[in-house]
Amino acid sequence: MTRTGDGAQGPLTLVFDIGGSHLKAGILSPAGVMLQGPSAVVTPHPAKPEDVVAGLLGLAKQLGPHDRISIGFPGVVRADYVVTAPNLDTDL
Repeated sequence: MTRTGDGAQGPLTLVFDIGGSHLKAGILSPAGVMLQGPSAVVTPHPAKPEDVVAGLLGLAKQLGPHDRISIGFPGVVRADYVVTAPNLDTDL
């Protein structure tokens, strides 16, 4: 568990939004308050997985320590596999 700047103790969450135009990230307190960020970079086009991951890693390095990660993006995930992701490159 990480101690937040206000003295509260609990897990800090690194949050990502994988959008068609931008990749965004921030660090949330246990109460859901944005402590760092939001930071953003342009989504690479074509949005190949390795390029998107590189962008997300760059954002994470800017934001600092965290205890867990949450990722949001439009699409369908079934049994741990992305079935559709309209804003990401699908011609792999």
